[in-house]
Amino acid sequence: MKEEQKLPLGTIEPIKIMIAAQNIETWRKRRAGLTPLAQYIKEKGISVKDLLGIKPDIELVNALSWYKSRGGPKQQKRMKK
Repeated sequence: MKEEQKLPLGTIEPIKIMIAAQNIETWRKRRAGLTPLAQYIKEKGISVKDLLGIKPDIELVNALSWYKSRGGPKQQKRMKK
């Protein structure tokens, strides 16, 4: 409730409407992309501080190439069956 008091008058209702209108499928798709990145970070032993350090874009590219070398989304679908 305290967070609501900090916002200007009239902004709470549009925020509540926007949250209520979010599609569950959209959130599922957003979360799906985080799992391979989390696996990469765990396997390589990278801390969040290192990930967000000097060159986070390089770590992201490395994670994408690592994911592709492991078979990408097709391989994950096969493993889930």
